[in-house]
Amino acid sequence: MGTDVQLIQQHLQGDPQATRALIERHQDLVYNLARRLLGDAEEARDAAQETFLRALESLAGFRGDCTFSTWLYRSAANTCIARSRQRRQRRSREVPAADREPADESAPSSLDLVEQGERDEQLHQAVAELAEPYRVVIALHYFQQLTGAEVAQVLEVPEGTVKARLFRAQRLLQRKLNPRGGRKIR
Repeated sequence: MGTDVQLIQQHLQGDPQATRALIERHQDLVYNLARRLLGDAEEARDAAQETFLRALESLAGFRGDCTFSTWLYRSAANTCIARSRQRRQRRSREVPAADREPADESAPSSLDLVEQGERDEQLHQAVAELAEPYRVVIALHYFQQLTGAEVAQVLEVPEGTVKARLFRAQRLLQRKLNPRGGRKIR
């Protein structure tokens, strides 16, 4: 298959197999990031598709200052941030819908799975309610498992800013999930 750099060169030369290989190599990571940032599977699919379309169009401008995956993460994060802002603007103009789609609640086979699912849902909901800078660093660091330095590179901010945002986000999540000072979140 080749390295990302080789695939980029082949894509720029018009090789559709290289394009396909590049997308297949990174599509799960981009979708997962979009899913974490946007909180909606359909919106995440659209954002991932938009990310790849934009990335492929601007691939000739990829200078190699960072890895392709970091460059692509930056593009995906920017796409999700823009979509999130657009969604908030639409919602602020709309009348609240009374008939929201109910969450899919399939019955797991054990109480432990139900409790874990509820905790996961509470966590994801709490993350989704965070302000954008905090939501993005949480998604990149904890859900996508990027290091602080990698997150800084994706967001084009100093690593100290990432650390401060992570610290602040953890404290905000702690307050949301344990308002009475219960167990700490790590």
